[in-house]
Amino acid sequence: MAALAAAALASGAWAAEPVTTAARTGAQPPSYELPARFGAIELFKGEVRALEVPGTIRRVAIGNGALVSSTVVDGRLLLLAEEIGTTSLIVWNERGVALQGKLRVAPADTADVAQRLRASLGSVRGLKIEVVGPSVVLSGIVDPQMVPLIKTATSGLDSVVNLVRADEGDALKKTVHFKVHIMEITRRGMEKLGIAWQQSFNGPQIAFAGNPVHTGRYRTLPSTDAATFTDTPSQVAGAASGFYLGIATTIFSRINLAISDGDAYVLAAPELNSKSGGLATFLAGGEVPIPKAGAFGTTDVDYKPYGIKLNIRPAVNVDNVISTTLETEISQIDPSVSFGGFPAFLTRRTTSETSIRAGETLAISGLVNADASKAVDKVPLLGSIPILGRLFRSDEFRNNKSDLVIFVTPVVYDPASPENAALLQRGADVDANYRHRFGEPSPLPAANAVREQEVMEQKRPPLPPPGVDPMNGG
Repeated sequence: MAALAAAALASGAWAAEPVTTAARTGAQPPSYELPARFGAIELFKGEVRALEVPGTIRRVAIGNGALVSSTVVDGRLLLLAEEIGTTSLIVWNERGVALQGKLRVAPADTADVAQRLRASLGSVRGLKIEVVGPSVVLSGIVDPQMVPLIKTATSGLDSVVNLVRADEGDALKKTVHFKVHIMEITRRGMEKLGIAWQQSFNGPQIAFAGNPVHTGRYRTLPSTDAATFTDTPSQVAGAASGFYLGIATTIFSRINLAISDGDAYVLAAPELNSKSGGLATFLAGGEVPIPKAGAFGTTDVDYKPYGIKLNIRPAVNVDNVISTTLETEISQIDPSVSFGGFPAFLTRRTTSETSIRAGETLAISGLVNADASKAVDKVPLLGSIPILGRLFRSDEFRNNKSDLVIFVTPVVYDPASPENAALLQRGADVDANYRHRFGEPSPLPAANAVREQEVMEQKRPPLPPPGVDPMNGG
């Protein structure tokens, strides 16, 4: 019974009557020896702490008695933390001041809270859990999907200070390079690509295409547009020769195969770059001037863009997962509707929010139907629209045998990536070649003067030979 009472007193379970219980059961709370002047004693609400005081305790002074109460039991100072806050403590003995310092009362046992949080949130990448004074501080940059989980785990814990920030992408270090392929693909070509389109879904369609993961025996080539002999994996163990036999399975190799078979046609292949959290824009089309009435009887002109427009907003997290907001818009002139002699426009717009990994491909189709190609005969200018003009003139597209498909493949670059190192080396080679041919580019004024003198000498007419009068011709 005495041991049980001592354990309950030490844990604060009987905090309502610590003195009476200790006196009745003879329990001895754990004691702590402190120097005469100490920095601070960390307590949590409801905790009982016994302090060893040299000599005989004569007097005890606590700045705010509502936070911590005290009593003397068997020559030791017994402290009971009752409210949250900070106060000061001075203890006198027969020689003078025996103890002096601060008392800090936290809402809960910070060490225990930190241990429980580490057990439940220790797997969250980028999260730091530290005990700072009477508080448990959570800090770091974590995946945005983990932020609600952390808030739920720390709700109701007054001693927790949450400084966690969501990882919205490292805009200073990571750049996303988008390989965009705008293509006309026949129905047969789509089936060969292996993309599972919803046949019964009307309107814009979205699908994913990823590259397979290699096994111990069958390996894949790098996810590039074209593989070289240096990219070929090593031969299978036990093979009789050094040749490697494989099957092209990347999305780009399958697209190239469809092009070779005549099942696909590349209308445009732009490459876009954007920092993480930035915006990449692509527009293929033109602008139609539309006059409008201005102030004081003047006429202003607005230019209405038309064609294919892409807006891509990427955000890269710590695991190189790219959260992308993709806005696709295709607008074309509608000759069947006009107002005041000016044509109307048909616009199809989609907004997609996806999370894909670097190297995976997002495919979008269903933005243009075959009915739009009939407008080419009515409006001759439509046939010259970049990308769309080629599509509208296609017989297979007119007969609903092909479709416009946009493939978007992101690749993440950072300062340490091999692609970035290759670009830096290429720039250094160009700079070295320039300096070898033209010398140092600085100082510019002197270099410009030398170049200007060379140009003047080249333009100056040649001097006549000796004995020839240029005025008389002889």
